[in-house]
Amino acid sequence: INKIHGRDPDLRWAGAVHEHLTFMSSGKRSFSKYVDLRDKITLHHYPDFKKDRKFYIDLAEERLIENPDDWQAYVLLGNEYRVKDNPEKSIEKYLYVIQNFRNICSTTDLAGVYFALGDAYYRIKDAVKAMTAFSNGIAIDIKYRDNYYGLAILYYENGMTEAALGILKEA
Repeated sequence: INKIHGRDPDLRWAGAVHEHLTFMSSGKRSFSKYVDLRDKITLHHYPDFKKDRKFYIDLAEERLIENPDDWQAYVLLGNEYRVKDNPEKSIEKYLYVIQNFRNICSTTDLAGVYFALGDAYYRIKDAVKAMTAFSNGIAIDIKYRDNYYGLAILYYENGMTEAALGILKEA
């Protein structure tokens, strides 16, 4: 609907879903000649509920096939599996990212992957692995709050109310 990007012929949106801006050439060109607005604007990405979302998994799988070196493609596909009630398939995607891309992900991104992994384990009722994933996410980035919340929910649901309150206070 609203576009904020220019019409540079060398810039294109890439990816079958969750598109990202890229250069048409080698992809190694710098974005430095463009104004960096990251600290100046806030983008809100809202889903269009009028669109049929049943093909999202297919599009996420296509994005991964197009670029198997894109760690975000694995996470996005894992997220689609997780929310579409197939957490087992999402777990393998998150573990793949952790094992193969941990050195190129930011600590915040990696903490987010651990949160998604913990949530997937939670959905299949494996509390021990979920707690481990949330704890690893906290160890990676103490400022990423979602892992504290996931851990607190697990503590509370297992009758450890004081531990749940403690982890929330820590957050």
